Amino acid sequence: MKRIFGISLFLILVSSIYGTNYYVSPSGSDTDSGISPGHPFRTINKAASVAAPGDSVLVMAGTYDEYIRPVNSGTPLAPITFRNYNNEEVILTNSGNNYCFRLTNLEYLIIDGFTFLDAYAWIHLEGGGHHLIRNCTFNGARSYQCLWVNNSSYNIIINCRFLKAQDGSPDTNHSDYIPIYGNSHYNLIESCEFHWITHIAISVEELNNTRTPSHNVIRKCYFDTPGWKCIGIFQSEYTLVEYNTMTGMAGQFVQLQGPFTIFRYNQFYDQTLIPGRNEPGWDGTILLRTQNAWEHQHYNQQIPQHNRIYHNVFYNNAMNIAVRPYLQRESDSPNFLVLDNIFLNNIFYKNGQFLYLTENGQTIYAEYLFDNNLIYGTSANQTMIHLRGDYTLSQAQTTLPEHFKNNFEAIPIFVNETERDFHLQEGSPGINQGKPLAVTVGAGSGNQVPVTDALPFCDGYGVVGGDEIIIGDNEPVVVLQVDYFHNILTISKDISWGDKDPVSLFYLGTAPDIGIYEYGDSVLRIITAALPYGQQGQFYWGQLEAVNGSVPLTWSLESGNLPVGLTLFLPKFPLFFPKFGCKGYNKACIFRMIFPLQASFSLCTLKVLHRRLWDQLLNLGLAG
Repeated sequence: MKRIFGISLFLILVSSIYGTNYYVSPSGSDTDSGISPGHPFRTINKAASVAAPGDSVLVMAGTYDEYIRPVNSGTPLAPITFRNYNNEEVILTNSGNNYCFRLTNLEYLIIDGFTFLDAYAWIHLEGGGHHLIRNCTFNGARSYQCLWVNNSSYNIIINCRFLKAQDGSPDTNHSDYIPIYGNSHYNLIESCEFHWITHIAISVEELNNTRTPSHNVIRKCYFDTPGWKCIGIFQSEYTLVEYNTMTGMAGQFVQLQGPFTIFRYNQFYDQTLIPGRNEPGWDGTILLRTQNAWEHQHYNQQIPQHNRIYHNVFYNNAMNIAVRPYLQRESDSPNFLVLDNIFLNNIFYKNGQFLYLTENGQTIYAEYLFDNNLIYGTSANQTMIHLRGDYTLSQAQTTLPEHFKNNFEAIPIFVNETERDFHLQEGSPGINQGKPLAVTVGAGSGNQVPVTDALPFCDGYGVVGGDEIIIGDNEPVVVLQVDYFHNILTISKDISWGDKDPVSLFYLGTAPDIGIYEYGDSVLRIITAALPYGQQGQFYWGQLEAVNGSVPLTWSLESGNLPVGLTLFLPKFPLFFPKFGCKGYNKACIFRMIFPLQASFSLCTLKVLHRRLWDQLLNLGLAG
């Protein structure tokens, strides 16, 4: 598979204040000072009990069977860091019934470089937030919630591997790798690798009918043979799921039971059935399902509504989209219906069953629309749609126009199906055939643009960069804010537009292409055109991304002012690299710069220059 992203540069505000280093070793003593490698503590929990803002706990090689409970928070400029000493192998476990790490109502802690092995559970983030978990391996747990984010916000989980939770099958043992529950908002899971799981790899759920997670982001992750489910969205709102790869044996890649979700630029391929578990209308790459409170009393109504699923590729999957409304009583309110879900500009190719809607023997009210997708089975004019009958695509568009319109049946002509490279070749019928995500409402000028539908667009939620979009014939602009209730996009500069001008994410030709990639998008192009605003003393997360070109890349400032202490060429603080090899969308080299935010700064516009930064890193010996 070709490299998707040339490079990503993650800017994470961490420490400008260096505190005390505490050392931990299996041969140490908790009665010692702990402040030098020659006089280490014996337990991590001892170091956690004294670590203060700006301090680091450096853990030497060995296995630690502990229940670690830090007592102090860090600060935006002085987090508390727990990491392996000199990249040594540090194994954390818990033979009792506790988590290895429990962070309760704390903020600004970093957990870096550990292997969590055969523990009861790994990490519990309860309340608080602004934590960073990176470069860790998770292998073996006995709990349902393995890395539990509960009523905790602004956390980052990045460059981690999740190999296994419990042994067994989904029938016998249930675990979620990362459950995100309740009032958990603005969390980011990025560039992680997930394998066999007996329930859900990442679950985002409301809790106790009152606490609904929102504005969480799952991106650039690789899910290989999940066994049951990769992602579950259960009444959480405004979840962004983008640039992920999901492949292998699974019940569902995605179970969608919540509103206002964006799924885009994901690739779903080679799904195989779980022997004895898959059934039509229940399993598939994406399952849209309702689940009412009377079924599970601790849940609120979980209804897939107002979701936008666009520019994805579905290839060679046993089953694709399933809709299971579960309306079983005449008294069920229309508010609890599958409502306003749009599939747009996707490619469905060489799949088995394309769509299956279950009736449950009753009248079904399910509002969803497949609009302008390229849909082709394993042969032309194949029967692959089941909705109170079986249909070919042509028959469905004639008989069920409320569900199917403007779709077309054609072979997409990928660059290399064998390598699962889903770029489009010259002559592909998907080139320039994409439909705009919205159009403008009335003519106007300025930086607030009214559109017919704001739901496909994202300002990044302050977690990642905002969308780069094209409005009419204007140059690309960045989305700074989305008003979903009034359908207004606030953009990065003033423009003029006409009535019904098309609004799309960045594209190269006369119109967007169908699927993930733009044809001819081999020229170096900036994805992150600007860094968002930052405020003094506040935690800041930004990123620089570019597509194509030759790795590595160098960035320069074109306009605006960077905060004091940040340089794009000679970083003042260390850089960190991924510990593991990458697959799928993670082919890029990824590193993160640490810098202090000492002053407020305005929007910064960036451009890519050349390879100078990477050459400097090689000279510094940091790129090995």
